Formats: sequence, structure tokens, C-alpha cells
Amino acid sequence: MKRTVLIDGHNLLFRYFQGMPPTIFAINGRRIHAAYGMIADILRTIKLFLPTTIIVCFDSQMPSERAAHFPAYKSNRALADTTNLSSPFEQLDIVYDALHVLGIPWVELPGIEADDLIGSYAHAAGNQEVIIVSSDKDYLQLISDTITLYVRRGKNETRFTPQLVHDTFGVTPKQYVDFKALTGDASDNIPGVTGIGTKRAASLLQLYYTVDNLYEHLFELSPHMQALLSGTREDVVRNQKLIKIQTTLPVKQELFEACFHRPMLDTPVRKIFLHLGLFAEKFKAISSE
Repeated sequence: MKRTVLIDGHNLLFRYFQGMPPTIFAINGRRIHAAYGMIADILRTIKLFLPTTIIVCFDSQMPSERAAHFPAYKSNRALADTTNLSSPFEQLDIVYDALHVLGIPWVELPGIEADDLIGSYAHAAGNQEVIIVSSDKDYLQLISDTITLYVRRGKNETRFTPQLVHDTFGVTPKQYVDFKALTGDASDNIPGVTGIGTKRAASLLQLYYTVDNLYEHLFELSPHMQALLSGTREDVVRNQKLIKIQTTLPVKQELFEACFHRPMLDTPVRKIFLHLGLFAEKFKAISSE
């Protein structure tokens, strides 16, 4: 069975920018620790899953349609500034060059978020096994018998299946959008319904299955619950639109047949960066002190 790995590029880069000590520099003094950590992670992921296809998806630097409809959306995030030395995105060009050396395809579309690219490529993969690599839980809505979400935080690894989603959150992947629409998502600056936490949202969806059905039956709830939910339907519908991942964007089918340079997979990351002219022959991490 063919296996496709889809990597959330910006998510992975940001994770290493924040979580990896900034002690790796190029010979010109440029900080490159996030790019180094990201490429090492991708190579480790390939060795772990041995995919037939791997595609890295990136957010566009242009504002998304979601931000146009709800300006507060992700306004708490760092801007995708490729010129700011304190931004992880300043290291993106190094990531692109390293992916080119490895023969790993990457995609980015103007105004489109990586979530929607991954959703569309996962959908286009058909009956292939698909593994999404990201710490973004929004992808849980895509989980199915053939699609899983792989989350790695340090030494902890989790691979979300439909059963694990239900065991963890009390809802199915198909209910996850409604679940987050009720509870909100602080990481994306999406406010939920005041007084509705994860346990209460799961209980409501276990009873009524969908948000639409819930609001149609508010009269069945306790006066306290009616008070919490009354007048919130418009905001919850907005949240659904913000959280729902697109799965029908046009994709490059040829990427499913792309062959990354397998012999390069055993090459130490430092040699790849040496090839890119970022390191001297005798590489060592340089303290920022």
C-alpha cells in the first residue's frame, strides 16, 4: 500500500525556532537553528514511516480568506516576515534549498494556508495511507481509516486515529469542527462560547451530534445551558467556517509520483548544510553568548 506523508512546514519550522536553542549559525553568522532542526526532523520522519511520497506544505505570506472575514484570526501569531531576524520565517529560504537538495517537493499557494493544502492533498490521495505531521490539532477533523495525525513533542509521540480522537476528546473526527466551534481555539485567536469547555461541548455533541441539531433543540436543555448558548449561534457558525479545512483545492497529482533522493536520507544534516555553503568543513555549533 502506498504511503504519503504530508508535513505542515510552517508549523514544524516555528516549533524548532521556539524549542531548539539558537546555537547553530552559518559561516556568515546567520542564525539557522530552526531550519537545521526542521530538516533533521523531516529526515527522521522519513526513516520512521518509509513513505512512497512526501510533500511539505507551507502557508502563504499573503493574508488568507479566513483573516479577511475575521481580522482577529491568528492575529496573535508572529507575522510571516522573511526579513526579520527574530522571525522563524527568515530561515525559510534555507529550508527550501535543503528540500531541493533532498528532492522533496513543497507547495505553497497565494492566500492559502498549509491546513487547506494538506487537507486537499490528503483527500486527493484516495485510498493511500496518509500521515499528517503537525502539532496543529485542527487536522483531527481529517482523521479517517486511512488518514492519521502524527504529533511529536520531544520524546513523546502520538499518532491520532479515529478511536484515539474519540478517546481523547469524546467526539468523532467528523464532530471535531463543531467541537472546536463551541470551545474556541486560543492558538488561532478564535473565541468559543463562554462557559462551554471541552467536557461540556463533548457531552452536548454526544447528545445532539451536530451544532445545528443542538441549536434546534435548545429548549430541551436546562435553563442555565440555554442561557449560555442563547444568542451565540452566529459566532459558532463563524467559528465553523474558520476551523473547517478545505479538501477540494486543486493539487499537483504528479507530486504523488515524485521520487525524493533516497540516497540522501542517510546523509548527516550537517553535510547537507555544508553542501549549501552554510557551514565550513569543520562544523560546530557556535554559542550565542
